[in-house]
Amino acid sequence: MLVERTATRVTIRVAGIETSFPADQVEGVIFLPPVEVRYEQLRRVTPDDDVPGIISLARWLIARDRYDLAQAELGRAIKADPEHPTVRELSRVVEEHLKLPVGRPRFPGGTERERPVPPRVEKFEFPVLTADQINLIRVYEVDLADPPRMSISRDVILRFMDAYAGQKSVPANREGRDAFLLLPKPRILETIFEVQAREFYGEVKIQEHPRAMRLFRANVQQTWLTNACATTQCHGGEQAGRLWLTNKAATSDASTYTNFLILERFRLSDGLPLIDYTQPARSALLQYGLPRDQALFDHPPVEGLGRPKWRPVFTGEKDPRFQAAMEWINAMYRPRPEYPIEYQPPVPGATRAGGGEGGEPAPR
Repeated sequence: MLVERTATRVTIRVAGIETSFPADQVEGVIFLPPVEVRYEQLRRVTPDDDVPGIISLARWLIARDRYDLAQAELGRAIKADPEHPTVRELSRVVEEHLKLPVGRPRFPGGTERERPVPPRVEKFEFPVLTADQINLIRVYEVDLADPPRMSISRDVILRFMDAYAGQKSVPANREGRDAFLLLPKPRILETIFEVQAREFYGEVKIQEHPRAMRLFRANVQQTWLTNACATTQCHGGEQAGRLWLTNKAATSDASTYTNFLILERFRLSDGLPLIDYTQPARSALLQYGLPRDQALFDHPPVEGLGRPKWRPVFTGEKDPRFQAAMEWINAMYRPRPEYPIEYQPPVPGATRAGGGEGGEPAPR
């Protein structure tokens, strides 16, 4: 949401956090149509039987305080799948908000006088990646055949040439250096990759998602990961088991890249990764979403009081969502890099206490 726009700064609010940018670094500000108009547009492309899509639309409405419209959408979802745990959970949240008097403090079950202010409890905040860590993943995942928008400052380019003068495509003479400064930014990044100047990776600013991360965001994060796997009573809460994902502000970069890194680094009890980059269809991440009679290995049993019954995410390997997830895995950079990122996912329960050969890409 746009908070303020002046001659010198532009301030926006994302997931309740206000962030300012110098006006000269903002290419433009586009004002979207009113919520009601965009809602009608989104509703027209969300069929009545697309429960994950309806859930995403309801969350979008809730984020904009349109609980009346969210209630209508959840009503559609209930007709399609009356037992869906996320639909029931969101319906309760919406109903509680709709009971509240307009303009009064939001105390479900009573007014401000009838209900005392409870003592402040320190709320657990799921740790997410920083903007610099997100940018670093973007750098590693850049497809130079289809590069995203990027910027590399003149100072960074000069320091890079000073450090690697004479190596491969890095010029050492003044004429070559002047020409190098004029190269397209993806070509400069390609040279940085060629000499594996990893200390400069983080100084390259990638201004949009590389293709692989666009696919993860659209085909996994927003399609089924946060709606089916990262719900509060599954992998999005303290009953998550060893794999705990964030379900807060699911469309944000922080949530998207944090969940990706958790999945990328997670290992099963036998040491196998969740994602099989050599045979994507055999990835445990995808196989766990298949019906048990079709999966190579079954999703672990779901146990515990109040936990919803496990449901498959996909109808089979020909399910468009399964195929879209495979497209994402196939789009990731090869050979897989080791991101120099220090990140420790939370542990459920603990929070209660407190250039290559043969045409192959080179390692990054």
